[in-house]
Amino acid sequence: MRQNHLRYWTLYKYSTERLTAIISRINEEVIIRLKWGQTEYKGRLISVDSYMNIQLSNTEEYIDRKHTGTLGQVLIRCNNVLWISAAKGVEMNGEGPDTKMED
Repeated sequence: MRQNHLRYWTLYKYSTERLTAIISRINEEVIIRLKWGQTEYKGRLISVDSYMNIQLSNTEEYIDRKHTGTLGQVLIRCNNVLWISAAKGVEMNGEGPDTKMED
């Protein structure tokens, strides 16, 4: 019984740490990569709920590293997200994100 409790606590702690890290990026530009179809969104992080559903504003969509348009307000369901990154230091040049090393 104790092992199950420890396993649950470890998963809970890991989840809350991830949520806290995402919440710390509210009102900042982020890039979100979806699990399906080489799709990425860049926009201002507006809110995140306890399930890690994400709301972005001023969102731009990139598919296969090509800019496909501006979407505005977007709500992304949590299970579609592959990764989230701060947009600082990443240039979206019309062909997808290019990472720039900061001095």
